[in-house]
Amino acid sequence: MNAPSRPETIFKYFGSERAGILKDLRIRFANPAEFNDPYEVCPRFDVAAEKTATKAVRNLVILDTQLGIPQKRASELLEDCKKRVLADRVMYHTHRFQKECGEKFRMLCFSANIQSPLMWGHYCDSHSGFALGFDGEHEFFKDLYPVFYDEHRPHADDPIKGQLIPLTKNFEWGYEEEWRIVRPVHSTAAYFETLPVECIKAVYFGLRISPALRWNIEMALKLPQCENIQTFQMALDVADYKLIPVPVQKTPPDVGWWLGEGI
Repeated sequence: MNAPSRPETIFKYFGSERAGILKDLRIRFANPAEFNDPYEVCPRFDVAAEKTATKAVRNLVILDTQLGIPQKRASELLEDCKKRVLADRVMYHTHRFQKECGEKFRMLCFSANIQSPLMWGHYCDSHSGFALGFDGEHEFFKDLYPVFYDEHRPHADDPIKGQLIPLTKNFEWGYEEEWRIVRPVHSTAAYFETLPVECIKAVYFGLRISPALRWNIEMALKLPQCENIQTFQMALDVADYKLIPVPVQKTPPDVGWWLGEGI
């Protein structure tokens, strides 16, 4: 499995509730067990469980024949028990593994794609939010790794792919071109880190961003710490199903911005 080269710029999408990120510079690492993909950190346990159950059945058949139970009858009873219990045990271990990952790890997710209408629709309040572009070579991203997309879920007992469970997703999510930072944690509390302002390269305004949100962000961009951050407005491509970032000039906010909010 060959890893792609780290992109020069990586992006993160935000809803309007994170309008203050350029001021507080705090970024939240999320619980993977709460992601919108129910298969997140959710490997297969059925194969491993089948192997364990089969071994147990064989051992019990040998024991039962020693106790005088006919081998055929013992085998039938134990196989029936395995079929009835196995599915429940697989689900138990699956949910337990996902829950424990959510308690022991937090993830910060980024994308190499700023032009996807799906991403803007899913993660930016239907295009009314914004995105940040980051310098992928900055020290903050030294532990950044690509997500691998596969048609098959990884096996919990696979010595190779098992190590990539936090970085493996269904191939249907491939359009996200996702990259992640994974942090071990020792508490179930929300986990934040300070975001170095110098790693922020640009702000991207969504197609439907409200005048109030845009004004709020533009005010933050006037802070001395943000003077080198570029600004873009997303626009519809004239031919293809993709969005185009159009550079905008930093100008004083329109004094009538509030009119569109009904104030």
